[in-house]
Formats: sequence, structure tokens, C-alpha cells
Amino acid sequence: MSTQTRRTNSEPPHATKRPRDGNRWISQLSATLLVLGVTSGGWPCGAQLASPLRVDQTEYRAACLKGRGGCSYGFTLVTRYENRTAGPLYLSRCRPEDRTPMYSIPLSDDSTNITEGSAYDRVWACVGHESPIVIAPRATRVDTLRIEGPNIFDGNTKAPEGMLEGDFRLVYEVGTCHREGEAKCLLPLEERSSGVFRVTIER
Repeated sequence: MSTQTRRTNSEPPHATKRPRDGNRWISQLSATLLVLGVTSGGWPCGAQLASPLRVDQTEYRAACLKGRGGCSYGFTLVTRYENRTAGPLYLSRCRPEDRTPMYSIPLSDDSTNITEGSAYDRVWACVGHESPIVIAPRATRVDTLRIEGPNIFDGNTKAPEGMLEGDFRLVYEVGTCHREGEAKCLLPLEERSSGVFRVTIER
């Protein structure tokens, strides 16, 4: 198998008082909760809800992971991807035995820093295979991703590169077809990118 190196952004009225309107106020309450960014499962709503890809929080704290070269920083994302189509969708994975999909974590579009990239973007060393992750129509896939950075270092100084704090997005490779374990016929970016979340590091 060939090895490939890849890099991948007033309380409602009581129901017994107005039984005929019960469904109406329940619907109104549900709409209000959506506007407030609340779901029954406690997941962020609002901008997150617009995309099929969602993360479990809007803010994360990256903890220091001691290493020989000093700290790297890590945090955990729990993700949900909902296949809203009538056909299967395919997620790229690096190796056939990997249980989680490939991803990238670019800075958000609103980031004011244009000189540095994201420290959490991975460099993937992958092999060719024919086993992408498949999401059945109308199904939802849940993954737990351990995110760490920095992952890129200056070739001369060995200094880490990229931003560890700021606003980021999670991006999957999701397509309607696949080849060699990679999603092809990719969906538009807005259909495979999460809402913005903020990362700060523990000090």
C-alpha cells in the first residue's frame, strides 16, 4: 500500500387550561428554545444547527501535555454528523482500521490573524484503501476526537507554528462517492463544516 502525506476549516399557559392549544404552545416553546440556542440534549444550537456537522461545545480549554520539547496542548471534541440526504455519504479515513474520520481544524473565517494558521491542523500520513466510513441515509454518526497541537514546526528553528488560541471550525471530508478510502464528490464546505468554537489554553 502506498503511503500518502496529506493536510486538511413568560412561561407558557398550563396545558389543562387550554387543552386545544397544547400543541401550539409546545411548538412555540420549542421554537423559543431554538432561538435561545438550547436543545433537549444540551448541544449548542443556532449557527451549529445549520450544518449537519456539530460539536458539543462552543468553548474548549486546551490542557498542557508534557513532552520532551515542552508543552503540546490538547482537548476533546465530541462530534455529530447527520446525513440529511436520501443516499449514503462517505467520510475519509486515513487508514482502514481507523475508527474516526479525517478532519481539519482551520481558523474561522472571522479570524483577524492572517499571518498564522491553526496549530491544530494535522499532517496525515495515510495509506490507500477501499474502506471509507459510511453514513446511511438519515443516520447520525457520533465521534470523539482527541485534538492536539501544535503539529507543525519550523524546519530550521524547530519552533512550533500556528495559533493555539482563537476561533476555529471543524471540517470533515464528506462526499457522495469515494475512492481509495477518501471521500470524493465532496459536499459544499458549509455542509461539512461545524459552527465556530473558541479554544483557550490553560495557564
